[in-house]
This record gives sequence, C-alpha cells and structure tokens, in this order.
Amino acid sequence: MAMEGDLGEFGAREASLSAFALLMSEVVNYNKGKCTTADQFHQRLSDVGYNVGLRMIELASFSKEKPRLTRELTHEDILV
Repeated sequence: MAMEGDLGEFGAREASLSAFALLMSEVVNYNKGKCTTADQFHQRLSDVGYNVGLRMIELASFSKEKPRLTRELTHEDILV
C-alpha cells in the first residue's frame, strides 16, 4: 500500500540515541548467546559492525543532503 502526503514522524530520518543503544544491546546479547569463545564473540561483533558501517556509507552516498553528525557517540553512551 502506497502512502501519500506528509509522513509526519514516520518520515524522520534520525533515530534516537536510546533506540540505537537498545538495538546495539540486543545485537551484543544475541551474539553473546551464539558464541562459545571470546575470539568468536569478538569476530561476530566485528562482522556486524563492518556490515553496518558499509550500509551507512552507502546510504550517505545516496543522500541528497550532506550527512551531519549531531552528537558523537562514545563507548560509554552505548554501554550504559
């Protein structure tokens, strides 16, 4: 079903920091349960991060406006 007109908040191109933190927490917990060694866990998280980074670069290259960084994330932001 095609949507016409103003998408309102559903058309937003940004995700909140709390939504991103929840997503990352779920990714870590999922991969933690699937691994038996620390090296395997590290490799799985590295693979996920690489794929997410590639998709972000791809989306940024298709964007009509220049991507902007509203806030730089730190490890503490994600792990809280």
